[in-house]
Amino acid sequence: MSVEADMFMVDGEHEITRASLSDMQGTNLPALYEYEVASNFVAHSQFVFRETWRNEGEKKEGDSYWFFPKDFLDVGSSNN
Repeated sequence: MSVEADMFMVDGEHEITRASLSDMQGTNLPALYEYEVASNFVAHSQFVFRETWRNEGEKKEGDSYWFFPKDFLDVGSSNN
């Protein structure tokens, strides 16, 4: 099995940048992903976590999980 993760920063119309994490296959360590997203990008940005594997026919299969930073935004906190 292979594990991948990407953070897509989007301004609403265009992808600004993509931060990809390297394959963590074989590390046997838990994964912790932390990102800071500017408030003007949080509404449209996305985090994608993928697990992929090869089946008996060597066809790559897997599952993807999509998360949206705006769903985890803590509007009550302040860094001022």
